[in-house]
Amino acid sequence: MRINEERLKYHWDNSEIALDTSTLLFLRQCHSEYAKELIDIFMFKKDSIWIPQKVKEEFETNNKKDSLTGMSSIKGFQKNLNESITRLKNSIDSERSKLESSGFSLLSEVLFNLNIDRMFIETLQEFSQKGSQLSETNREFIKSGIIGLFYKQIFSNVGEGFSENEIKAIEVEGVDRYEKNIPPGDKDKNKKVNKYGDLIIWKQILKYLPKSKKRSFMFITRDGKSDWFDQNTGMVRTELKQEVKRECPGSEFDIILLEDLIRHGSLCFNKDLSFLLDNLEKDEELVNAIEIKMNSDLRSHIEDELNDELKSYADADYIRLDTIESIDINAISYEDEEEDCMLAEASVSFQCYYDYVIHSDGEDFEFSGSATVNMTLQFNIEVEQGENETNYKTIKVDLGAIDFDNIDVEEASDPREEDEEEVQEPDCDDYEPDEPEQDDDYYEDSGYDDYDPDDDRH
Repeated sequence: MRINEERLKYHWDNSEIALDTSTLLFLRQCHSEYAKELIDIFMFKKDSIWIPQKVKEEFETNNKKDSLTGMSSIKGFQKNLNESITRLKNSIDSERSKLESSGFSLLSEVLFNLNIDRMFIETLQEFSQKGSQLSETNREFIKSGIIGLFYKQIFSNVGEGFSENEIKAIEVEGVDRYEKNIPPGDKDKNKKVNKYGDLIIWKQILKYLPKSKKRSFMFITRDGKSDWFDQNTGMVRTELKQEVKRECPGSEFDIILLEDLIRHGSLCFNKDLSFLLDNLEKDEELVNAIEIKMNSDLRSHIEDELNDELKSYADADYIRLDTIESIDINAISYEDEEEDCMLAEASVSFQCYYDYVIHSDGEDFEFSGSATVNMTLQFNIEVEQGENETNYKTIKVDLGAIDFDNIDVEEASDPREEDEEEVQEPDCDDYEPDEPEQDDDYYEDSGYDDYDPDDDRH
């Protein structure tokens, strides 16, 4: 897998998305039912899709070819199947001859009586019949206008192209890059037509990234060649990542194969709505968004609610909320699950830090404290369903009108508790009182007239 599910979910929620030529053309080549599913999936993100100008140019060049009805690919599969059967027949004939020449005529007769054509004729006939049906279905699908409307909407957001001089400069750079096997496009260096197509698309992406309305960017392709992906790790080529970091600092960028999007996109879109809802509780992006809301829009309201309860812990005049963090979503329940918009009620717990302010003798004294708090959050969830009866659904959490209820302090510290140094009592067994200091006058006053301080007898 070239990208994990969590990373894919992050891009689905936060990234601008670019589609390459092979992805757009594939919608005309694949089975119509699969194409409808892909169209629904892409339309969920129609406002976040951006198309490089070179992709649009390549698409228009190839879009009118008859091969794009899917008939060409089906005929290709049928041709490969026929060739495989012919190779099997030749291989069996070869083995039969070896058996005959080695004196195993009895075994040779077994293979001689094997009729390969008869074994596969029904399969080949069924394959050909269903292939023709699928091709006709695809033609009807293309004529229906569904795919044409999709292309029209997708091409409403196309990037700027390069001037003729810029294209020439890129081609000159491409010669040097391809000689050094620097991706992308270096695997196309022997092509006679559109040799620098991938490189031009890549340059248009790099030019667009600083202008993107989102910080993250995901490029979806069907091209799994090694000029995009490291064939050993399956990850995006390091050279491409480094070039993005160098040319577009601060941008997050990933490339994903279309097949990986479908295979691992269950957290993004699914035919089972309950699956999408159940995974919200584990959605780190949702937790982070809630934390931001609680520290901004809801902050003053939470502070007001906490004031009365937290003041009682230290008989404080008021509290000043510092930070809210360590948020956990314990459970989420839903109302109107069959509607396009449903109300979610989430039970959450969090840690908050604050200052107690105590007024005494005309002065304010501040003490720091912390508390574990439970409360209920309410927010809306928008449910979108595919337009082509594919039953795909996707959800979007709307925190714009988020509210809370049932706030409760589970545990709080006493802010006035201070660590006091322990007084070390002397050990009575080892205790020796200090000798009082006595000067010379003491002895003189005591009648020691011939006192000599240097005399050892004293």
